Amino acid sequence: MVLSWLSYYVWLQLTAFATLPLSVRVFRALPDRGYGFSKLLGLLGLSYAVWVLGMLGYLQHSRATLVVLLVVLAAACWATWGRELRGQAPPRPIVLACEALFLLALAGGGAIRAFNADINGQEKFMDLAFMNAFFSAGQLPAEDPWLAGFGVPYYHFGYLVMASMSELAGVAAPVGYNLALVLTLALTLVGCASLVFNMLMLWTGGSGAARHAVPLPIRPYLGPFAWALLAAVLVGLVGNLEAVLEVLAAQGIGSPEFWRWVGVKGLQASAQPQGWPLQGFNWFRTSRVIPNIQPDGISEFPYFSFLLGDLHPHYQALPYDLLVLELALCLALAGRRAFGWPGLGVSALALGSILVANTWDVPTFWLVFAAGSLWAAWREGEFPTRELRQLGRLALPFGLAIALFLPYFVGFTSQRLGLALVAERTYFPSLLIVLGPFLGVVLLFGLWGLATGATRAGLAAASARLGRPLSAAVGLVVLGLLLFAAVRGEWTLLLLGGLLALLAPLGLGLAGGTDLSPSPSPTRGGE
Repeated sequence: MVLSWLSYYVWLQLTAFATLPLSVRVFRALPDRGYGFSKLLGLLGLSYAVWVLGMLGYLQHSRATLVVLLVVLAAACWATWGRELRGQAPPRPIVLACEALFLLALAGGGAIRAFNADINGQEKFMDLAFMNAFFSAGQLPAEDPWLAGFGVPYYHFGYLVMASMSELAGVAAPVGYNLALVLTLALTLVGCASLVFNMLMLWTGGSGAARHAVPLPIRPYLGPFAWALLAAVLVGLVGNLEAVLEVLAAQGIGSPEFWRWVGVKGLQASAQPQGWPLQGFNWFRTSRVIPNIQPDGISEFPYFSFLLGDLHPHYQALPYDLLVLELALCLALAGRRAFGWPGLGVSALALGSILVANTWDVPTFWLVFAAGSLWAAWREGEFPTRELRQLGRLALPFGLAIALFLPYFVGFTSQRLGLALVAERTYFPSLLIVLGPFLGVVLLFGLWGLATGATRAGLAAASARLGRPLSAAVGLVVLGLLLFAAVRGEWTLLLLGGLLALLAPLGLGLAGGTDLSPSPSPTRGGE
């Protein structure tokens, strides 16, 4: 297992090195130059190359093919954009921080999986079967493990990516399965940290690439590093509040009415309170806390999937989702002209990978990317006057994403379920349980904005941008909706709407390029 881990780590570094110039070129408007996503970008680029050439019948899916394509990819990227690394290289503290976090996640996750490596129970067999289909496939498309002669009837790209990485590293399929779980978690932690770090650095240090062209001392990075690490922990490792409720129930705290209101199946105050640590903690119940969705209101979170060993697409796609968010941020800041055709190509690859790795994520993350594109057009003065007349420019990344993955749709069939409004409503206690840790952080951030004056600065920036009449109209509409929700007892809508109203001024101010960092207190005479 240790030798397999080392081989996996070395080949990951080589794939990241192969496409590092491309990462720097696309994300040059960001302080870390996209270094936090360099490993994922290399892995996606290599996997897409072997996938599309294999689907078209030109190459076999084998380790030799992967090695040759990696060399070709590295030569192309370094020959085209290698010179840009001289003046745009990521600052050394950022590189060291990203590598340290990635290595820690890969080593810690590997140790955890080593004590829980069995691929048994739930739907793990299905995940291994799909991944193993690409291991054993000389020709693509890979064969359906359940129906000979047919291709894999699933959004399978994530399995191909992880199978390609394991095949490149020369590890067996079961070991590669566990390493894929670890790699997904590590890429998610580093990607989330990169995204938050870039936003904080741009907030406190300006949005231009030239502002960060010269490596800075370590001290200016410490604050953003700390918050970026907290964000990675919140997204990748923190679960929900059900664990807190388990502790309360084990201590015999709470009336029967309270536990009926909580609604978690089988959770109630113990008649024989326990001490600490708890015995027989039901960790699986943390993923089944929504009572009004039958038979199980699934509420899984990333670390639960990792611990369970669930290599489903919803888990594998987490790094791809974060990559799209990073691209949207970069596009909104740099503008489409500075983004250029390399940015367009990487965006199409990222958007398309979500389409064929976890199709459920398409509406959310394609919409976020579209919002980033519209914001870039607004800042360039092209929206809405010109952009609405040239919708093709807005649709180009999405059309190219579909074109890149057209071989996936040839012969692909799926159940036709149609579209409809969701009948189930989010039970308010369930919302608090699932999102409690994050809602608390968001609330504290909003209150911080009020206390430091950042919210007022954001309101002023939004008012100047939109105009006072329109800003006042928007404020009245939001206030009316909140009052309506309060009168109707729509507590979920009231909570989320209130948090959005609290954070919207900060977001508008930051997106408009306004410096909302707290102003230093005036010094007294003689200081």
